[in-house]
Amino acid sequence: MNEKNDRGWNLYERGDGQRVLQYRTAPGKWRETRVPREHRTERAAERYALTWIHEYRKNLGERPALPPEADEDRPTIRRLADRWLDLGDRNPKLSPATRKQHRTTLAHPCARVSRDRGRAD
Repeated sequence: MNEKNDRGWNLYERGDGQRVLQYRTAPGKWRETRVPREHRTERAAERYALTWIHEYRKNLGERPALPPEADEDRPTIRRLADRWLDLGDRNPKLSPATRKQHRTTLAHPCARVSRDRGRAD
């Protein structure tokens, strides 16, 4: 492993002279934040980075953990499409052509679409 992965952060200078701090948020996930331009030397930028990382990790520990969402509660495209089609079926102002278009557009790719009714079987 290289030094960047060992310590969980990295400091680099962009082409325009702006220094950037990369920090690891999760295994394989990195974010970036700019180091203020008032920290002109590499040593000053590293001191800023160490202070920033320390504060970030301290604040991260103070946040309450988010409760894990149940998979049944999480909306999916399929569930939202089904709800949309149900709303369309209950709407008396929606024309049959629009209902048919919605059914064929939102049909599951593996479902067979009936040509005469426009519904997924």
